[in-house]
Amino acid sequence: MAKVPQQLKDHATRIHDSRHSASVGVRRFLGWFGVQRRGYLVVKQIRSALRRVKLVTEPDFESAPSEGRLRLQPAPEPKLRAKKDAGKSIGETSSEAPQAEGQAELSDPTPRLGTLGPANRKPLSINRDAKVREAVTLMVQYDYSQLPVMQNSRDVDGLISWKSIGEASKVHNKECTFVRQCMDTDVEILRDDTPLWKAIRTIAEKDVVLVKNSAKEIIGLVSTYDIAVEYHSLSEPFLLLGEIENNLRQLIARRKYPLSVLEATKDPKDTERKVKNVSDLTFGEYIELLQKPENWQSIGYNLSRKTFIAEMIEVRKIRNEVMHFHPDPLTKVELDYLRRVANMMRSLKLWNAK
Repeated sequence: MAKVPQQLKDHATRIHDSRHSASVGVRRFLGWFGVQRRGYLVVKQIRSALRRVKLVTEPDFESAPSEGRLRLQPAPEPKLRAKKDAGKSIGETSSEAPQAEGQAELSDPTPRLGTLGPANRKPLSINRDAKVREAVTLMVQYDYSQLPVMQNSRDVDGLISWKSIGEASKVHNKECTFVRQCMDTDVEILRDDTPLWKAIRTIAEKDVVLVKNSAKEIIGLVSTYDIAVEYHSLSEPFLLLGEIENNLRQLIARRKYPLSVLEATKDPKDTERKVKNVSDLTFGEYIELLQKPENWQSIGYNLSRKTFIAEMIEVRKIRNEVMHFHPDPLTKVELDYLRRVANMMRSLKLWNAK
């Protein structure tokens, strides 16, 4: 049974007593459980703890942006349903078999625009009646390409950018003293719960979009540059893991182990899978194969088997987290670890080529 942090217990007591919700940052909420990332085991633990104190989070803690906030609130009462049986009263709670733990609490698996960091950083803005030189100064100072033109947190008049200034003054020969004279009024505003795949199409077409929350407040700005940075942060772990696994596979394949050795490495519970070559083994089975001293010795490197295997086991842990597509990026420590191991595997490949 999952342990319920004292902070969550205290909040649950206050919330149920007052019937009011409470707000908490995502990072702080995860800190109650002693974690920074939302791996699948962590998510299972947190869902169990929330269930025990009869609370839910809005938005769902699993997909909420790490820089965002959660609202803790009472879990809805179980739905009552009418029974077709004449002997049972209307509104009686269903006696059907209960759902598997957490089955009714599955989060929306669709990535949303609001999961991006820039979508949750309130953008610097400027008033329509400000002078253009003020906008230019801010863009130079913060290295921005554009600024939203806003009267308040909800009302957007347009965007002023290097492009809009250039088109107004150079192309259309407009006077460009005030922001209102050279801003672009064709501004795309998307909700933070817009599916990410749909938002990316719009951003590619418009170059930049503003993001609003359910209260219609502008809470972020996302550009094509932000998408490129996000793509790199998401793709690098996959690329590094692929490189490490491919090099490890080739390292084993070059030694031409007998088929009997490969078959003996396969998980005995997996009776359906046939092993005909190294490619039919899993990453974990590569590790299992090299853990045997006789197999390791045939690799031909004068390296510590214990240290090498420990590295691969750590890579497998990170690999399992990455392959579950969690909303949190790898930590710098984890990413640096993959980079270092990938570099080591490149070195081994070069040694073998000599």
